[in-house]
Amino acid sequence: MGADIKTVDAQESLGGGVIVLTTGLLTYENNLKSNCTQSFFRAPQGKGYHVLNDIFRLVDEFDLQQRHQGLGNGTGAPNAAERDLPPEQEEHAPGPTVPLTVEK
Repeated sequence: MGADIKTVDAQESLGGGVIVLTTGLLTYENNLKSNCTQSFFRAPQGKGYHVLNDIFRLVDEFDLQQRHQGLGNGTGAPNAAERDLPPEQEEHAPGPTVPLTVEK
């Protein structure tokens, strides 16, 4: 399995922390590929940072196409009722934070 990072965006945030957003491409052993995105918040800790929040999501183009093709009105565009639906949300159990250090 391999990862190819395409973009990295970072912005200073509350209390000297940094919010980071990355996009990339994962390649599996069978050569299948998946787009992915990851967002995490790095909070200051001593001389470095630790990851306080981390969100990772696979974004498969096939899944996105299926969602648009499967819309109730058959047009590939949401009708008024579909537009008013809240976005899908996934629930995840909180995981442990991982200490990171940054060399200066």
